[in-house]
Amino acid sequence: MILFLFFPYWFTTRSWFGVDFSKTGQIGDTIGGILGPFIAIAAAILTFLAFWVQFKANEQQKKDLQIERFENKFYNLMEIHRNNVHEVIIGETTKGRRAFISML
Repeated sequence: MILFLFFPYWFTTRSWFGVDFSKTGQIGDTIGGILGPFIAIAAAILTFLAFWVQFKANEQQKKDLQIERFENKFYNLMEIHRNNVHEVIIGETTKGRRAFISML
């Protein structure tokens, strides 16, 4: 990691393999000027895709939460119904589901 910090210094102060990188400033500016817009467009596209994926994930999470709330409410109502059926008493001996059968 530390080596990467010193690469610009080494390339601009010494001649490597007969190439003096200190005199290639105009070439570097040209390459940077040409590649800069393409890199910026790629970054914008990737940022858009990241936001789009997050948007879709949020929509899916919202649907999942709606289903979870419905299921939670449904099972709570089923528990209330079960408790109500269990508490129904007719006479002294008939209670629960059997009370409904005796009503027929």
